[in-house]
Amino acid sequence: MPQAGYCSICGAHVYLKTDGGCPNGHPPDRISGAYEAQAPAPVSQERRPPESSRSSLFVGALIGSGVGALLLMLTDFGGWYSYDSYYGIETWGYIGIHSPTTLIGVFFFALPFIYCSYVSLKGARDPNALTRRTVHGAFVVSVVGVVLILLAAVVFVIAVSEADDWWFDAGFYGSLIGGLLTVVFLLTAKRQYETSPQAPEQRYPATQASSPQTQQQTYGPQYHGPPASQVPPQQPDVQMPASPPQQPATGVRNCPGCGAVSDPDARFCRRCGRPVG
Repeated sequence: MPQAGYCSICGAHVYLKTDGGCPNGHPPDRISGAYEAQAPAPVSQERRPPESSRSSLFVGALIGSGVGALLLMLTDFGGWYSYDSYYGIETWGYIGIHSPTTLIGVFFFALPFIYCSYVSLKGARDPNALTRRTVHGAFVVSVVGVVLILLAAVVFVIAVSEADDWWFDAGFYGSLIGGLLTVVFLLTAKRQYETSPQAPEQRYPATQASSPQTQQQTYGPQYHGPPASQVPPQQPDVQMPASPPQQPATGVRNCPGCGAVSDPDARFCRRCGRPVG
């Protein structure tokens, strides 16, 4: 049966190679709790993507998320214009990084794209350094980023609905298009990670020792009494000295026939009548 174990770098149970290392390239000293696992289901080679394909997907996600974050933080999200014909006053404004308040808001909306850029950069360098959970989490974060951009657009439209004119700027279009590209690339990468062999089923706890002594303690008779620290120590057996035989009192006579004790001045035994004098 194939061997499996827990890889501390991958954070999951993986099948082991012949040298005891992780199939993702991690050394054997990062593996703990090796055990025998069921053989993995065969995966068609046509469904298993090459490493270059995964790297290309992460490069695309890196470009989309990076460009979206930069345009959102460095350009205006939108603007509006109003003209009061009675007083002849023109007013206009922009949503961008022109004030500390809007800068904090723009940075908050750019956080999902910054995180996706970090994960995509790591995956572009080494796709084996990422796990399914990490790729899935980055995909969810990218979807959240796109939803936040759309919600911000709705709030902006409601706020400037009474203006004579309003428009979206490069910050909105760049972040929305970059976010959608990031979602597409990470979704494709997530599906490719799902086609890889499933993690082996853990039959025994990783911390269980395989020595006979441990198995005897685990599966042998169990002790249900108090803890050993609360059990009083057993006192050693001490043999008491035997009591000396009782000596008859001075002047007392014993019957030579039945052994009964008679008075000193008695001439016959009071029990059997035999002479004792």
